[in-house]
Amino acid sequence: MSAIAFGVAAVATTVIAPAAAADRPAVAAAAITPPAATAGQPTVQACCSYIANQSSLPVAVYKHWTCDHGTTGTAATGCANPAGTSRWLSEGSNTPVYEDWDVLRIDAGWCYRVRLTVPFNTWTVTYNRIGLGHTYVKVEDWGTATVLAQATGGCP
Repeated sequence: MSAIAFGVAAVATTVIAPAAAADRPAVAAAAITPPAATAGQPTVQACCSYIANQSSLPVAVYKHWTCDHGTTGTAATGCANPAGTSRWLSEGSNTPVYEDWDVLRIDAGWCYRVRLTVPFNTWTVTYNRIGLGHTYVKVEDWGTATVLAQATGGCP
């Protein structure tokens, strides 16, 4: 049996509250190269959940899913700690490789199109929160959530 060591870098995080469109940052942390996909297999990490932003606007992510239920793609309004570790992902950026980021926030009044990937399965979900409060989407270990698009006037 061989062992693999992974380097861990300290990353500054800030606590973020639910944001109105005007409060969303224009840019966030620099992009980090995601892990490479293997032949015939969507990109997943062996240890951790992973969130990427391919939309043109920033998205909020959190480290910990606080409910004891749900799988990748489950949406719930009370399953993340808004005061917990969080960060903004700017356009084209992602959570750090080999760090576990379990939650994507869908902002109140917004509609997001998200591609979800777990080993041997990929699907796309539209989370419509137009006229509603924010919700949180779970990304379990081995799972990837990629925000493809987001809008306020209708679903992308």
